[in-house]
Amino acid sequence: MFEMLNSLKIRPKILVTILIVVSLLMILSAYIELRQSKSDIYHILSEEAETLSENIIISSINALNSSTEIEQLIAHRLLNNARLIRSLDSLGA
Repeated sequence: MFEMLNSLKIRPKILVTILIVVSLLMILSAYIELRQSKSDIYHILSEEAETLSENIIISSINALNSSTEIEQLIAHRLLNNARLIRSLDSLGA
């Protein structure tokens, strides 16, 4: 086995060149992956922001609708109270 390795006689210059090429390929691959991950994260965050905005709009509309309904219920209750007071006042007078 050692004889086979000795027979290859890889020169240091070729070994260093191969090492540099492999290193550059790894760095390039990591850079491309980083850019793709960054793009994916921005896309996901954009979708999340849009969903959040839609939820806030729906919640605001629901809050306005409930406020209007509460005001109507209070007005109805006040009218009922006024009728009751008028009724009690006419009985007492």
